[in-house]
Amino acid sequence: MKTILTLLLITLGLAAHSQQLASRLTDSSTGKPVSFATIGLYKANDTSKAIVQSISKEDGSFTIKVKDTAQHVLVITHASYATYLYPIKGALPASIALAPATQSAGSVVVTGIRKQLVEKVDDKLVYNVESDVGIDGLMATDVLAKTPFVTVDADGNVQLKGQSNFKILLNGKESGLFAKDPKEALKSFPANAIKRIEVTTNPSAKYDAEGVGGVINIITKKKVAGYNGSLSVYQNTIGTHNGNGSMNVKWGKFGFTSYLGIGEGRNRPAQTHQETESLQPVAYAKRIIDGTSTQSWGWLYGTSELSYDIDSLNTMSAYLNGGYDHDYNGLQSDVRIISPDFKDTAHSKLNTNNAEKYPWNDIGMDYIHKFSGNAEKEWSVKLNRQFARDNVTGNSDQLADANRYILNDNQSHNAQYTFQTDFVLPLPKKTKLELGAKVILRNAAADYISLYRNSPQDKFTYDSSNTNRFHYSQDVWAAYFTYLFNIKKWQVKLGSRLEHTEVKGDFESQSVSLRQNYFNYIPSVYVSRKIGTQQDISFSYSKRLRRPYIWDLNPFTDNTDTLNITYGNPNLKPEVTHSLEVGYSVFKGSNSINIRLSENICNSQVIKYTTFNDETGVSSTTPDNVGENRFTALNLNVNVKLYKIWNLSGNTGIQYNSIRNRNNSAQHNSGISGNGWINNTVDITKNFSWLLNGGFWQPPIQLQGKNALNYGYNTGITLKTFKKQLLFTVRAGGFLQQYFVQKSTFKDENFVQTKEVRNRYSNIGFNIRWNFGKLTESTSRKRGVNNDDIKK
Repeated sequence: MKTILTLLLITLGLAAHSQQLASRLTDSSTGKPVSFATIGLYKANDTSKAIVQSISKEDGSFTIKVKDTAQHVLVITHASYATYLYPIKGALPASIALAPATQSAGSVVVTGIRKQLVEKVDDKLVYNVESDVGIDGLMATDVLAKTPFVTVDADGNVQLKGQSNFKILLNGKESGLFAKDPKEALKSFPANAIKRIEVTTNPSAKYDAEGVGGVINIITKKKVAGYNGSLSVYQNTIGTHNGNGSMNVKWGKFGFTSYLGIGEGRNRPAQTHQETESLQPVAYAKRIIDGTSTQSWGWLYGTSELSYDIDSLNTMSAYLNGGYDHDYNGLQSDVRIISPDFKDTAHSKLNTNNAEKYPWNDIGMDYIHKFSGNAEKEWSVKLNRQFARDNVTGNSDQLADANRYILNDNQSHNAQYTFQTDFVLPLPKKTKLELGAKVILRNAAADYISLYRNSPQDKFTYDSSNTNRFHYSQDVWAAYFTYLFNIKKWQVKLGSRLEHTEVKGDFESQSVSLRQNYFNYIPSVYVSRKIGTQQDISFSYSKRLRRPYIWDLNPFTDNTDTLNITYGNPNLKPEVTHSLEVGYSVFKGSNSINIRLSENICNSQVIKYTTFNDETGVSSTTPDNVGENRFTALNLNVNVKLYKIWNLSGNTGIQYNSIRNRNNSAQHNSGISGNGWINNTVDITKNFSWLLNGGFWQPPIQLQGKNALNYGYNTGITLKTFKKQLLFTVRAGGFLQQYFVQKSTFKDENFVQTKEVRNRYSNIGFNIRWNFGKLTESTSRKRGVNNDDIKK
């Protein structure tokens, strides 16, 4: 009896010290309720971890239980509003007004306050990288693997919803940083320089029509009062090493942001095995190549931006980005050719070397004007110029009864000029109108030369059939509008975009010219509805297109292997895709689930198609508009926080596509593919964490074949010292398998080709990072032209 009485007194004592705080959130400009904001209770002297959290309802109201109000603060966050800090001194006011995020002068930024890891903002999913405590010491590829619907394989190749035809933007604009070889840039781009990653899986008419798979927009941290920066070095056991540094400075009305990265790497020698079997043998029955390939690469690139706040309503900024990439691929192989009657085998050697150099730069200026009295009303003008060269040289030594030595030189350049203007007009009743226009002027040229000789003592002879100069221009004129409005609990966003394209191409040594002139109307529809305070359903439709570019159109023939050649097609036309998507999302505290069911339909897909000549034994590969493709995908993203120290996230998807050759209805292929990746981060202590990641992937079925299923994994630890300014990271991958094996099979009515590449995969990487400086104030600013109309 005494025990029961004691427990009762303790319970009454706790109840006496527990109370429920309640209030209602409103928009400071309109007075309307703010729903789905996150309200967190923190200790006043420790804002690194919330004691308890709540979400505001559709009418803006919220309640939160506290045991003790002494020395505590409420922190209210929402993607569209400035962070609000409220010291608790008793009961809360009846209502709390939040200022829109664009009103930076009234913003409050509290060090340590973290947004939800994943948020849904209009038609975008946002992964708040800076809210992930497990990113220290990681690179951009690592955080992309945690981003909704994005998967990264063991080699660093990125896919969005199981597809590779999407756009990567940097701060809302296209950048040469990710143009030529994005996976290497992402491997060396530090995660702690990224603020958030925005994923748009079915872009509206506001975006350029290019990019069937969607848009990934990487937003970097910038604009601080004072300065901050970082220095980092990395080395692994297979020969890759790099260094990078960043600096952010804000002084008065001026701001400066910069990033510099440099590195090089090489793969261990890989074993290759390729067989081409003729099903109607004339030249040969089978050709077998066994060899050893080597690969090396290097890069140097940097980004910089200088901004000036003219006054509270006007901002100007200028940015300069540039870099230099180079890579080398070599193959030393033995070739066996089996005669059609299988009685004789001819032996020869094939040694090839290819080197590529890619310098690039882009420069731009932005002007943004905001209107007094309405923080969301905005007009902007953006100018951008990009330039790049792509110099590729290759040679092959074919040592047989009749030797042949080939030397190829293919040099191309591209200059691109962009003008863009956008206007955002908020209207009554939570409606909004967006208008814009854009002009892209591209000029490119390819100068290609092919030479050959039959002996090392002979002089090289020009191959006139594979030597020419190709001039190319592409001008795109576009205008768009989107209109956002609400019908009861439904939010609707309608959009229309009109693009006009003019293409001209000429060959210097031939009287051949290319002329294309066409319009594309791009509609978009987005409909969503909130279900309660935590769930959301959506439906979207858009039409997307892909224009062929110089690397598709260039007719230069790569004949370093004379029995396996590739070349471009100057007669390519744009491919048009209809994209539909249904989505479901649920957010509860730091946990979220996102599901997308999508269907892409294309009747003019550009496909790299291989034909085999029985008489000569030559395989020829070139792109053409021959594909009729239906691609269906179901994708799932999950983010869960377990036991306060364990963060679990994952992306998985299953795809089914059916593809047919519209010029030959008998040729078709279909099948299931998929991918999945799980990320685990455990904070063992405040300064020591452990991660374990792993997954699988299989690329979508192709018209003539497929790639085999593969898997990968890695684990590592991160140690933070000197007040978390110095970080040490060690990671290991592939340690349970000797080789990473890539297999593919392609076939047609008269041939079957299989290929297997075996790379040594196991490696250990070491990273040291030093963070310095101090953040005291953030400002909100949009900038940059994004030309997302060209698929890389």
